[in-house]
Parts: sequence; structure tokens; C-alpha cells
Amino acid sequence: MVAAVLLSAAQIVHGQEASPIEGAYLGPDSTLAAVGPLDGNPVTAGEAPAADTPPKMPSETTLLSEREAGSATGSKGAGNDSTPSKKSRDSELIFEGESSFGHYHIFAFTWWSELYSGGIEYDRHTWDYFLKSQMDWVMEVLPVTILIQPSKTDVFGDPLTKAKEVNPGVGIYPIGLRMKWRYDKAFQPYFIIKGGMLVFDKKALSYAATYQNFSLQIGVGMQRRLTKRVDLRVGYEDIHFSNAFMVPNNPGLDVMAYDGGIVYHLGK
Repeated sequence: MVAAVLLSAAQIVHGQEASPIEGAYLGPDSTLAAVGPLDGNPVTAGEAPAADTPPKMPSETTLLSEREAGSATGSKGAGNDSTPSKKSRDSELIFEGESSFGHYHIFAFTWWSELYSGGIEYDRHTWDYFLKSQMDWVMEVLPVTILIQPSKTDVFGDPLTKAKEVNPGVGIYPIGLRMKWRYDKAFQPYFIIKGGMLVFDKKALSYAATYQNFSLQIGVGMQRRLTKRVDLRVGYEDIHFSNAFMVPNNPGLDVMAYDGGIVYHLGK
């Protein structure tokens, strides 16, 4: 009895040592097989179990190449993009002259003088559109500015004689705005306002006033297209200048004036 028990134990131990692969069994053709630890597929003895191959990661060089290729494709496609490019800004040069023909009293105290000027105005489409008008920045330079004033006045600028004298000067208006409607049509009405300074060779309007004066122009007009490059412009303006009390005496002058000019379109 004891011998039989020992023999059975020895066979069990011998059977475990003879099956090194966990879960081994005999297939139908008496070939030793094993169950894979993951997928449960039988593996023939002597063969390495098939393992899932991890996906191959692209190298850094491959990623850079693909990125450069994508950038090149995007750049090439950008040229064919249907989005319109930024529209070029329209700009103009106006060779103009201005002449006063009347006076009024608003901010000034004298009305016995006349003002004439000539120069160049530069207009550039800068602030898009407002109230269906094209919004333009304006700058004007007046190398020819002539003030005809009484040759002898009191401290307030009132004439003491009927004689008059010519007082030459220059003007500059660096800040201005023009609103132009129907900007793509043949007839283009506009509103314009400009601010700057006038400097004269003699004290303007009164012997007790100043050489330098601040000036404001407000006007309306019409621009007529003649050719692709050239327009004709006529308008009406109110022109004011005074010294803004840089000295105790500030006579000032307000005149009604007409202006005309030839407009030349710059750019393409």
C-alpha cells in the first residue's frame, strides 16, 4: 500500500516536470501545444508564440519632412485662395487756388482784408467708409499766401486809411478730413475740413497782432472725373484765422472763398 502511494506521487511529480509550458495539452495529432497567455490561440511546441507587433513610430526626420511638405503645399495653395487681397488705398494730389470774395463775423472782428492762396493738397483714403462716403486724410501746403490788409490800423485792426498793403506769407494744414461720396462715379460731391497755421511777413490785420496765426477751413465741393488719372474740382470754403490770443490783441478774419483745382490720381 505504501509503495503504491509513493509510486503515484513520483508519477505526478514526473508529469509536472515533463510539462514545462503552462496550460499544455495534446492536440489531435498528439503534438504538444500550449495556450497563449493573451489571445488563447494554440501554439505548436517549439515555436515562439506570436506577439502583437507595436505600431512603428515615425522618426523625427519623417515628421519634419511631412511638416515642411505641408507648409509648402499650404503656401502654394495660398496663392490660389479666393480671399481678395487688401485693396490699395486711393491717393490724390490737387493743384489748387483759393480766393476770398466776402466776409462775415463769427470768431473774428475785422472784415476789411482779402485772402488769396495757392498750393498743393494731398488726399489719401485712410479711414474706410462712413455714411456711404470715403473717409480721406488731408494735408495742404500753401507756398503762396497773400493777405491784402489796410496799411494803417488801430490796435483792434480797424482801418485808419483806405490805402491797403500786400502781406505775403505761407500756410500749412497738416490735419484734415475729406468725406467724398460717389467715389467711383463721374461726379463726386465732398465735404472737407482742414486745420493748420498761416505765417505772414508782417503782423497780420493789426500792428499789435502776430505774424503767426492758427487757421481753420471748412468747405464743400464737387469733383468731376475727366480721365482715369485727372479730375476737375471746384468748391466753396469758409476760412478763419486768428492768433488765438497769443498776444492780448486778436483781431482775426473770417472770409468766404471759392477754390478750384486739378486733381491727379496717384498709384495704379
